[in-house]
Amino acid sequence: MRAAALIVIVLFAACGSGGSGSSPDRIRRDKDAGAAVAIVDRPGAVVTEYAPEQEPNDDPATAMALTGGARGTLDGELDVDAFALTVPAPGMVAMKVTGVEGVDLKLELRDERFALVVTGDRGPAGAPETVPNAPVDKGTYHVVVREIPKKRKKPPKGAKDAAVGRTGASPPYELSATLLPAPASGGEREPNDDEGTANELALGEPATGWIGWGGDKDTWKLAIEALAEGNGLDLSVTAVEGTALTMEVTDAAGRALVKTSAGAGQPLAIKSLAPRLDPGEAAVHHIRITGKPSNPEDPYTLSIATRLLDLDEEAEPNGRTSQSNALRFGVEDQGAMRGQAAPGDKAAAGHDFGKMCEVREAQQAGHLAFIQKRLNITAGQQDAWNRFTTKVAVANEPVNTLCTSLAGQPRPTTLPQRLDRAEQMMNARTAQFSAMKVAAVELYAQLTPEQQAVADKLLSRGPGGPGHGPGRRG
Repeated sequence: MRAAALIVIVLFAACGSGGSGSSPDRIRRDKDAGAAVAIVDRPGAVVTEYAPEQEPNDDPATAMALTGGARGTLDGELDVDAFALTVPAPGMVAMKVTGVEGVDLKLELRDERFALVVTGDRGPAGAPETVPNAPVDKGTYHVVVREIPKKRKKPPKGAKDAAVGRTGASPPYELSATLLPAPASGGEREPNDDEGTANELALGEPATGWIGWGGDKDTWKLAIEALAEGNGLDLSVTAVEGTALTMEVTDAAGRALVKTSAGAGQPLAIKSLAPRLDPGEAAVHHIRITGKPSNPEDPYTLSIATRLLDLDEEAEPNGRTSQSNALRFGVEDQGAMRGQAAPGDKAAAGHDFGKMCEVREAQQAGHLAFIQKRLNITAGQQDAWNRFTTKVAVANEPVNTLCTSLAGQPRPTTLPQRLDRAEQMMNARTAQFSAMKVAAVELYAQLTPEQQAVADKLLSRGPGGPGHGPGRRG
């Protein structure tokens, strides 16, 4: 039942506490070069035909106009083919060059002054190269195809230097460059390498990005001003074939909160992240996604869900004593705390769980305000919302009363004592859930389909399924 999502949202509010061809310089391969990959067109990337290359075209003055596609050859390992691309409006460009047998190609995007913007050099000799979403403004750019010469052994002392590398025309390549509009909401906009160029990220709305080239860093900015104390974040990044991803979360001052990495082709997850906000700091966090090797073909999806943390739940970050979490009542021994730490992460735990009860009412009010804002409650729905919040307050009384009564008591030490306390908590939450169900169903019926969809999406990747207690994922 769709109304269950709204029930669980509010229930957790009550239960609450990621050059030129003549240059003699050798061109080095990007550090993340890997195996060849197959090219798969992205939507809208359609090329009509390939115009034959016109030499000379090795610098901006002689660059051939590129109107969609071109077919050319490299006349020796030092040859450079430059193509002028006219961009009528800001957006992105997707570039691809087919593989050439026995030749290691490098694909570059350069600006009007021929300064390098991005580079595509992922595959070895014979592999295609792709740049999926290079940023462009209105003006002229240059798409450049060049060869990475093979490394040759240094001749013995006194011996003549070996002959030059590959000479003569290479097998033909096919080059395409397709202009794309600026991405829609949730789509990555390059450049976004640092906090100053970070893309905005909305809670509950997935974002899509690419590790498009060697050294690519994707930074996302998440506003947290709507989160009350005790709210937690669950972050997840889908797997990218052949790429080992890393996700790092930092606060507004750039301090690292948590970092996690996974093996090639594996997803990432950070659960129960408690945002950190010091007085005077901007209410934002930054999530940086990196990976090796790059993969310009397969995007990742970053999702963030928010919820009130359980009273017995471990929150990240807690690797230092100054960041230790107060243990919640119910199950308080350190071994029973729940949470997912990144590889190499360590957990610290405090024992002043009473602090979590002191702010319960503020947490509940803050989370209700967050829900009201996200649902965009109208003036005509205000009476229904007021009735809902009144019933929520009544439903919260069993758990709030239990929390207050337990705050001053010593921590249970024996198994029977812990079971007694867990039973008390279960009974209080059962009574709370029964009352909450009536209130949530009544409000849900007054929402528009769009508002109902928002309510459903708030918990699309967070609590709301089978697990440790009502609405808690294991």
